Amino acid sequence: MSTTEMTPAVRDAAERAATKTAADAAMARLTEEFHNSPEQRIVRDQAELDRLQSDPFHMNARAAGNRAAEAQESAIQSRLAVAKAEAEKLHGDNRIEHVLSTDGTSDPLFDGTANGELPMQALRSQVADYRELGLSDETIRQTYAGARYPRHVVAWGQKLFEEKMADPAWVERLARGDKLARKESICMDIIRNATVIADDVQADT
Repeated sequence: MSTTEMTPAVRDAAERAATKTAADAAMARLTEEFHNSPEQRIVRDQAELDRLQSDPFHMNARAAGNRAAEAQESAIQSRLAVAKAEAEKLHGDNRIEHVLSTDGTSDPLFDGTANGELPMQALRSQVADYRELGLSDETIRQTYAGARYPRHVVAWGQKLFEEKMADPAWVERLARGDKLARKESICMDIIRNATVIADDVQADT
C-alpha cells in the first residue's frame, strides 16, 4: 500500500483543505442562522400569506369551508405570530431591557434594527459607558425610553442646563470627557426632554 510523504507542500495542502472545510461549515451555520432569524421568517411567511389571500382558488376554498385551505392559512398565521413575538423581544423598550439584563452571548447573530435603533453591539457599548459613569439602570432606561416629570421639574432641568452651559469651566470639563460633567449632562437631558405630566401624577424616579 502506497503512502504519501508528508512534505511541506502536502502539509500546506492539508492545512488549506482543513481551513476550507471549517470555513464552509461556519458559512453553513451562518446561512442557517440567517434563514431561521425571526425577521426572515416573517418575510417568508407574510409573502406566503399574501400569495394565498390573493389566490382566488384558495379564497373560494376558504369560503366553501374547505378545512385543508383553512388549516394551511391558520398554520402560516401561527408561524407569523411566533416570529413576530420573538422579534418584538429585541425591539422597542424590550431592546434596552435585553441589554441591561443579559450578556452578549444571548444576542442574535443577525440583529435587525427598526425606527433608528442602535445595533446591539453599539447599544451594549453605550450602556457599558453609562454604567462606567455611575448611572443606574433605571436612569439608563430613561435615556432610551424617556421619563415623565411635572412641568416645574422639566423647567428646573432646562434652567440648570442653561446655567451649566454658561459656565466655561464646566463646558471645558464636558468637552474633555470629564465623568462627572458627562453624568450631569446626561441627567439634565433626561429631565429636559421628559414628557410633562400633571403635578398629581406619579413621576419617574
